[in-house]
Amino acid sequence: MRSKVIVIGLSLLGASAPAMAQDIEFRPGTGVSAQEISPADDGAVNEIAAKMADPQMQDRIATAVETMTRTVMDMPVGPLVDSIEKARPGTVKRNIPRDATLADIADRDADALPEKLGEGSRQMLSMAGSLAQVMAAMMPEFERMGRAMEESFKAAKTQARNARN
Repeated sequence: MRSKVIVIGLSLLGASAPAMAQDIEFRPGTGVSAQEISPADDGAVNEIAAKMADPQMQDRIATAVETMTRTVMDMPVGPLVDSIEKARPGTVKRNIPRDATLADIADRDADALPEKLGEGSRQMLSMAGSLAQVMAAMMPEFERMGRAMEESFKAAKTQARNARN
């Protein structure tokens, strides 16, 4: 029995031994039962999606992203550049002052980066919220497809077993 499970694992990892229907072993007590998936789960997803679509939440996250970006841009890079040059001489092609910050060596649009990233986070949250709502709506169909696939595998396994006998 154990070798059959190993064959499946090797096949899924790209090994040359293909998994056959008769090699698939269904074990009771594994996976998630239909009873464990409740409609309340969709409500939780929809609640999270609504928070992600909330402009106030988007603004708070965008502000945090902007603040973090400004902080990172103010980080000194001179000591790091010195360390890189000591470890691999000739690696750093520019003369970067020891007190230089990331903003100093970034391109000329670096000043606009915090706002760009903040706006990008707003857009990302809006899209992620919409995707979460769509996924919640599609879950019953995914569950139906999973059950149908399980039945197909069971039938193929039975058919293969009967063909051997």
